[in-house]
Amino acid sequence: MRSVFLMCLLLLCCIFSLHAQYKPACYIEVNIDDLYSTHSTHFPGLSAGINRKVGKVWDLGISAGAAYTPSHPDNGWEIKHLLLIPVYVNQYLNFSREKRINPFLHLEEGITLSNYNRSDAVGTPFYHVREAGFYGYFGAGICSDNRKKIGCKMEAGLKGYKLSFNNLDINPHGFAMSLGLRYRLS
Repeated sequence: MRSVFLMCLLLLCCIFSLHAQYKPACYIEVNIDDLYSTHSTHFPGLSAGINRKVGKVWDLGISAGAAYTPSHPDNGWEIKHLLLIPVYVNQYLNFSREKRINPFLHLEEGITLSNYNRSDAVGTPFYHVREAGFYGYFGAGICSDNRKKIGCKMEAGLKGYKLSFNNLDINPHGFAMSLGLRYRLS
């Protein structure tokens, strides 16, 4: 868990150092996330990123996050200490940016770095596994903008941390919710 905290702290430091490069129409976003997987496991996590307004309705950005669960049943295996670190680009399609409440669609694509201990059967020893795979998310939500520098957002969608066609992969996916704060840099 200490490595998740350090990774998030490092990401926030990098994002704040980029402030000088991104002048107008940029914002930093910090979120508290939760994935409820199809195996009935919760994956709480944090994410942060920097986004730039592009045109009248689009926002583009880059983000990273971390999600963790102490145990996760998958494919009859016993999985312990599952840490997922996605790094991704995101796109927002805003429907009414000029209004106080802004509904939006949100897409994310990237790569997930997985780190966990796995036992192939109950009573067998655990071994350490590190993997990477495709990360994807599609969601919808609303953002409240108080016309100052800080806004808040809430969204729900479908998330997959390691999407593949192999049914034996450890690929947490399911319903995701997110609450976040936005801080405008300009």
